[in-house]
Amino acid sequence: MPLEPATESDPLLPQARALLLERQNPSVGLLQRHFKIGYRRATVIMQSLEGDIVTPPDAQGWRRMLGTGNVAHDDPAYSGPPSLERHQRLCFYPSSGDRGLWVLLRLDCDFFVLTEQDRRAVSWRRIQAEFEKRKLPVTLIFDTERSLSFHSEGKTVLILIQDNNLSLDFLRRAGARVHHFFGVCDGCREGGNHECVHERPFLSRLLPLAANGMVYTTDHSRPLQRELLYPWAHSNHPRFRSGVFWRDFPESPTWNRPKGADLSDQINPHTCFELQGVLIVPDGVTPVGGKLRTSDLTVLPKGPHPTQLEQLKPLRTMYGRGLLAEYRVIFENQHP
Repeated sequence: MPLEPATESDPLLPQARALLLERQNPSVGLLQRHFKIGYRRATVIMQSLEGDIVTPPDAQGWRRMLGTGNVAHDDPAYSGPPSLERHQRLCFYPSSGDRGLWVLLRLDCDFFVLTEQDRRAVSWRRIQAEFEKRKLPVTLIFDTERSLSFHSEGKTVLILIQDNNLSLDFLRRAGARVHHFFGVCDGCREGGNHECVHERPFLSRLLPLAANGMVYTTDHSRPLQRELLYPWAHSNHPRFRSGVFWRDFPESPTWNRPKGADLSDQINPHTCFELQGVLIVPDGVTPVGGKLRTSDLTVLPKGPHPTQLEQLKPLRTMYGRGLLAEYRVIFENQHP
């Protein structure tokens, strides 16, 4: 039976109307989270606002804001993304949070799948504020309890609120290929993570999804760094190895508690990570007022392919990320 519309006596109705107008997000999940109410009551309130500020849900459960057209799914548990079939280049960013995503969209990809286990670390309001501060267009597609998606300048971002390994499984089931892996400041053991995304078990589950020549960005990696110093150190010393075969990757440290199987024996041992460049703060550079500028940073070319590290300079200056290295992953048996 359909739910009865809320009456004007429901004290939350005017507040809900104001909230949806402010957020421009017709999400039942938003009402549930904000007012700490159940799904039934949130749905009844939403139905009462149909024709006023929101549309009824379509056949797939999507609602729109009248006026702006912003959309959200009617089911707060919905985690289905826009179709991945039309994407040309996909970027996967595990343990992403929601900061600096406008920088991430500078990369040469058109679809970005991010994953974050802590829902509190992902806020549409913060994302929107960062884009608008830089006068970049951004439009919400949907915002639910388990996922958030938005558009900006022809690119689509999908943030999945779940463990990184579940997102890998989602990409596998979708038949997706990863063209750029962005493994920066993933938190390793922090925030509910149980493994580093740059260690052997996680990589063994990523590599079967990788396109040949996948771009691989890292700021810390025991397998790829000669010395694992404090990852955010300022230095122009060549700490990253120029090339590592999969067979040379060491086992994970003893603290590692991977949530998924280690598929290392299924990876071609001749798979190679080839260093293409490193973004560094040269020795002798003194930040002005303690703050780095993009002009303080230098990209050291290390391989034959041009890198995308220049585009990532704002991320380094804004959030103190350290050495950023860019690799290419080569699968063909080209090496002895």
